[in-house]
Amino acid sequence: KKYHLCNTKECPAAGRSFREEQCWSFNSQLYNGRSYQWKPLYPDDYVHISSNPCDLHCTTTDGQRQLMVTARDGTSCKYSSYRGVCVDGTCEPIGCDGVLFSSNTLDKCGVCQGDGSSCSRVTGNFRRGASTLGYSFITQIPEGSWDIQIIERKKSADVLAVTDQAGNFFFNGAYKLDSPQNFHAAGTIFKYRRPMDVYETGIEYIVTKGPIDQAINILVWNQNGRTPYITYEYTVLRDSLPPVPPPPVYTGSDSSAGEVSVEEGGLLSPNSSVYQDVPGDQLE
Repeated sequence: KKYHLCNTKECPAAGRSFREEQCWSFNSQLYNGRSYQWKPLYPDDYVHISSNPCDLHCTTTDGQRQLMVTARDGTSCKYSSYRGVCVDGTCEPIGCDGVLFSSNTLDKCGVCQGDGSSCSRVTGNFRRGASTLGYSFITQIPEGSWDIQIIERKKSADVLAVTDQAGNFFFNGAYKLDSPQNFHAAGTIFKYRRPMDVYETGIEYIVTKGPIDQAINILVWNQNGRTPYITYEYTVLRDSLPPVPPPPVYTGSDSSAGEVSVEEGGLLSPNSSVYQDVPGDQLE
């Protein structure tokens, strides 16, 4: 057998994934005389880090039954540092030249067969407790950045949020929780996930392939005063690395419609319209 890619276009972001289509195909089948509505058991981002990415796991919408079969040929997967597709149940690589089984790879800067010298990977962490409850600034990510990952490493009641430079929230703003979903912001799609309750497994995170078309601020909404543990990383062209800005502070009122002002040296408390000044070294 010889295989080649017959369709190299990306699937529409708003459409059903190929894994969803395959799980849906079981809706017409009877199990013990009864039909069920099926969906993928795991989201694609979990599948891609699986040791068996070409196993198709489906579950019923009520979560009562599960099944596992081999994913159909052409199902997307991840093969080491390559993107790939499933062929006969095995994840096979697609090179950066778009050829199946090719060993050509993108460097960390997104250049096919490049040497990785045109960009930098920026990493950091936030592990500081807040003197009062509310939104705390974590970091600013510059315009043009891509492969952005913000991950809560220690499960907590804290909530991640993102704003533009004017202080407008993209999600989880004005002390209101948005459901885990994909958000269109800064010219790209952000994938936001978190456990729905303290008993559910998993972690809270924000990821996007990018690039973003404007600088964004990453915040954490501290709800219990405990010290969060959040890591962040992104890639940016070396020419785009800006000087480190002073940490802003988000102030406003509980009834604000998602807009806040940016000031230096304070924390926003959700229980009062009076905000205490705190030393700048309490924020980063």
